[in-house]
Amino acid sequence: MILKNRIFLATALLAGLASSAAAQNSDGWDMTRIDNGLIASIDYASGQTFMVVCRGRQLDVIMNGVPVDAEGKTRWVGWTTSSGEARQTWIITPGRPLISAARPAHVARLLKQGGALSVRLLPTEQIERVHQYDLPLPTNPSGVDQVLADR
Repeated sequence: MILKNRIFLATALLAGLASSAAAQNSDGWDMTRIDNGLIASIDYASGQTFMVVCRGRQLDVIMNGVPVDAEGKTRWVGWTTSSGEARQTWIITPGRPLISAARPAHVARLLKQGGALSVRLLPTEQIERVHQYDLPLPTNPSGVDQVLADR
């Protein structure tokens, strides 16, 4: 049930972001007010998007633009930031280029730090190689702070 809710939420959010004229920029974070919530998002020329979402007091962090895994449930994601390296499990959205953080509050705090971020998507049964993305984050944490304040 939770996975179905995440798939629905991620799909709805992407559709809403694509059609939203109300997005405001907060030092790189695009802010979008949605029904019962707020989204801070950032798009990259390489095709990835991070979304920090609070909807109905439920926090989620979604990464769009990742290789599609039609059958998997989880995926290891490695991070390198100025404060060190970490690895954690993300939830796959089957058949879609989306993953959701299993620990969204932890990831939101990481995104708030800003600066250089290197993301490594480790292989799965269907995706055989590592995918790495260097994604600079906004230095001003106010966009993520606004979402976290909605919780």
